[in-house]
Amino acid sequence: MPFDPCHPHATPDYRQIVEKTLALFAIYTGATLSFFFKDFLFSKQNLAAYHGLDWLSYWGTWCSLAVVALLLRYIVGSAAHLNYAYVGKAAISGSNAAPTAAKSNNFCLLFIDLLFLVVFGILALLLTQSTDSVAILMRHAIYFIAVGFVWSVLALPRSTSPLIPGTWIAIDIVQIAGTLLVLYFIPGELAQAIVLGLAYLVFLFLDLYFIVRYMS
Repeated sequence: MPFDPCHPHATPDYRQIVEKTLALFAIYTGATLSFFFKDFLFSKQNLAAYHGLDWLSYWGTWCSLAVVALLLRYIVGSAAHLNYAYVGKAAISGSNAAPTAAKSNNFCLLFIDLLFLVVFGILALLLTQSTDSVAILMRHAIYFIAVGFVWSVLALPRSTSPLIPGTWIAIDIVQIAGTLLVLYFIPGELAQAIVLGLAYLVFLFLDLYFIVRYMS
C-alpha cells in the first residue's frame, strides 16, 4: 500500500484525538475567562471605582457577557463540528436511532481543523487582554469571528452538507457587520456594550439551535 499521510489506514479512529483536544481547548478557554474576570471585571480598581454602584451601569459587565457568549459559541461549535466530521454518533441504548458514521477519515483535514483551535486559543487570550475600551475589546472579537469565518469558508467545498458551513458563514457575517454598526452608529460605551452583550446572546442562541437541529 503506498504511503498516504492523509489516510493512515482505511478506518482510522479519531475519537481519542478529538475528545482530548476539545477537553484541553475547553479547559484553556475556561482558564482564560477566569483571568479575564479576575483581572478585568472584578479587578481591585474596578471594585473600588464602582463600589456601591449598579454594575449594570458599567460597560465591562455587558462586554463580559458578549465575550462569554462568543467563546461559548466557538467551544460548542468546534465540538459539534469535530464530532460530526470525524467521530460520528454512537447508538444510544434503548433508542431506535441508528449510529451515524464519521463524515471524513482524512487526517490532514483533521490536523488543519486542530490548527484553527490553536489560533482560537491565541485570539481568546488576546481578546481577554484588550480591555481598554468597548471599541478595542470588540475589535478583537471581530478578529476572533473572522477566523471562524475563514474556517467555515475552507470547510465549504469539502463538506458533505454545505448547509452546515454555509449557515456558520452567514452567522459570522451578520455578527461582524452588526458589531461594526453598533460601534460606529451607537454613541456611548455603555449603550454599545448593552446592545452587543444582548446581541451576542442572540447569536449564541441561533448557533446552538442550528447545531441541535442539523448536527445532533
